[in-house]
Amino acid sequence: MQCSNSRTVVFADASQDVNNSSRFARLPPGAIRARGWLARQLRVEAAGMSGHMDELEPDMIGKPFITRSKKRGISTAWCSEISATYWTGLVQLAFVLDDPGLKKKAVKWVRGVLAAQEPDGYIGSYRRTDNRKQDFNAFGVAWAVRALMAYYEAAGDKKVLEACRRGLLWFVNNWGRHKTGYAGPMIIESLVIVYLHTGERRLLQWAEGYMEWLGKQKDFPNSVRDLSGPRLDYNSAHAVAYGIWLPLPAVLYTATGRRDFLRASETAARKVVRKCFQLTGAPVSNNEMIGPPGAACETEYCNFVTFAHSFSWLAQITGQPSYCDLVEKAVFNGSQGGKKKDGRAIAYMTSPNQYFATSLSAMFSNRPDMEVYAPVYPVACCPAQSVRVLPEYVRGLCLSDRAGGVVMACYGPCRIRCSPIPGVRLVIAEKTEYPFRDTVEFKLALNRPARFPIRFRIPGWCRKASLQVNGRLLQANPKPGSYFEVAREWKTGDT
Repeated sequence: MQCSNSRTVVFADASQDVNNSSRFARLPPGAIRARGWLARQLRVEAAGMSGHMDELEPDMIGKPFITRSKKRGISTAWCSEISATYWTGLVQLAFVLDDPGLKKKAVKWVRGVLAAQEPDGYIGSYRRTDNRKQDFNAFGVAWAVRALMAYYEAAGDKKVLEACRRGLLWFVNNWGRHKTGYAGPMIIESLVIVYLHTGERRLLQWAEGYMEWLGKQKDFPNSVRDLSGPRLDYNSAHAVAYGIWLPLPAVLYTATGRRDFLRASETAARKVVRKCFQLTGAPVSNNEMIGPPGAACETEYCNFVTFAHSFSWLAQITGQPSYCDLVEKAVFNGSQGGKKKDGRAIAYMTSPNQYFATSLSAMFSNRPDMEVYAPVYPVACCPAQSVRVLPEYVRGLCLSDRAGGVVMACYGPCRIRCSPIPGVRLVIAEKTEYPFRDTVEFKLALNRPARFPIRFRIPGWCRKASLQVNGRLLQANPKPGSYFEVAREWKTGDT
C-alpha cells in the first residue's frame, strides 16, 4: 500500500505510461482503519442495515449482478442501481473496519459477479432480453465498477481489474455512438478510474466522446458548457444527479489535463453551494429537485452521500482544503441526523428545522410520509447509499501527495499505513474525538528515520489553530483554509 510520489504512474499491466494530473490520491481501502468513535459508529451500522441490507432485500440487492434477476414488481433499472450502490458501500465498510464477516460477504459478491460475466465482457444486471441501451444499464455498471475497484485496490486481485476493463469495453463496443444523458454519464468516472489503472486508451477515448456528446444534448444541464456557465436554475435538475454530474469533468481532467474540464467542475460546485445548500451540508431537493434553501425545505438523503463524494474528488484533484470543509459538513451534520442511532434506519427526506418524522410531516416530497425512518422505505435507494458515508469519509482522512509526503485532509480517530517515499513504511496513529473535541494527536512509527512533508489541513472555520511537534510550538494561528506543511526528518515516537 504505497503512496505514489510521482505525477506519472506506470502500472505493470498498463499498455503505456499513464499521466495523472490529480494533486492528491486516496489510499487503498484498508490502509486507513477506523478507531475510537468512528469504529464504534461503523460497528453499530454494520450490525444494523449497513451489514444486512442484502438480507433484507435479497432480490433487489443480493442477486441482480450475480443471477441477472430482479425483485418482482421493481424495474431492472432500480435493482441495478440499488444493488451496486449497496456493494460500493459494503466493500469499503468491510476493509475500513477490517471485519472478517463483512469481508467474506464482499468476496462472495465479487466472485459471483466475475463468474456471471458474459464472454463478450458484459458485467451488468440487465438480461439479454432487456434493453441494454437503457440509461440505468450504464449507471448500474458504473456503480458496480466502483465496488469492484474498491475491492481490487484493497485486495490486489488482477482478475477483478481485468473484469472491470472488459466490462467497460462492452459499452465501448456495444453502445458506440449511443449515449444517454441522465444517469448514464456517471460511467465516465469508472472509465477514467480503470483507464488510470490499465492504460486502456479506448476507455479514455470513449469517456472523452461521452463528455463531447453531453455538450450536444439539451435535456439535462450536465455538459461542460452548462456546468461552467453562470446559471443554475431551480427545478432544472434532480439534485442527486447534479451531484453526480458535478465532478465528472474534473475526473476526466485527471487523465487529459484539460483545464476547461477542471474549471467546469469547480464552477458547478461554487454555484450549487451558493444557491442551494442547507446548513445541514447538502442542497435542497424539494420533490428531489434542486431549489433554494429554507427551514422547512427538504433534502433527499442521497445528497449527503453524493456531494460528500464529489467534494472529496475535488479535494484530491485540486489540492484545495475548502472542499474538505464541505465533506465534513455533509458527513457530520445532515447525514448523521438522518440516521437512527441504532443504525437500523434512515429518513429518505429531512429538513433543518424538522420537529417530527411522521407519516404526514414531509411538506415538499412526492409523498407526505417521506420523512419517516425505515431501512428500505419507500425503496432501498437512499438506505443503500447511506452505507458508504462513513467508510468513504475514513478513506479520505489521509491522502498521498503525488509530489511526495502525506496529507491529513480530514480528521477522525484511525490508524494509517502507507509509504510516503520508497523504502519507508509509515504508521500514523491518529487519536481524537474530533469533531466533538478540538485536539488531534498524531503519533508516528517508521521502519527508519526519513525526511518528507506532512501537510495538515487548517479548516476554513478555524480561526485560532496551533501546531506542536513533540511538545514544541511550531506555529500559532496558521492561516485558516490552508494546508500547513511540516517537512522534517521523522522518526518513531514523533508526536
